[in-house]
Amino acid sequence: MKRKMSFALCCTAFVLLFAGCQNNQKNDTEATTTQEIATTTGTTEKTTSESTETQASSADAPDLSKYEKKISSITKKIQAATPGKDTAKNQKKFYNLKKELDAIDHELDTLDDEYEHQYDTGKLSADKYKEIERKIDALEDKLDFAEDTLENKFGIDD
Repeated sequence: MKRKMSFALCCTAFVLLFAGCQNNQKNDTEATTTQEIATTTGTTEKTTSESTETQASSADAPDLSKYEKKISSITKKIQAATPGKDTAKNQKKFYNLKKELDAIDHELDTLDDEYEHQYDTGKLSADKYKEIERKIDALEDKLDFAEDTLENKFGIDD
């Protein structure tokens, strides 16, 4: 009886040991996908590096006027928006304007991250970084005020 049990255990161990050694379609697909991800990551890192270098050259005088214009434009849209009696239309107006606010906020966050990376890597001085950070914070404050105005106007606290 002990011999049969030992033989069964040895056979099971042998099968389990060699079960994962076969080359199948799934393993090939995983290897290809991993290679594609590695290639994509390398391309993304190169693009990010080039973008950072471009930003570093313009770090002396960042032009934030396009963000000021965008915030001014969305603020005017919010001020001109009037909620009606139809709740569904009000929600649609609200969320369309909110999407625009969020897009600008995302752009500012990305810009802030880029300048922070430049500071962390020594491409930007502490004083210059603080100056840029203050300007971006001021723009984000205006954006927050516009969002508060939108929420109050439509009575939706998002």
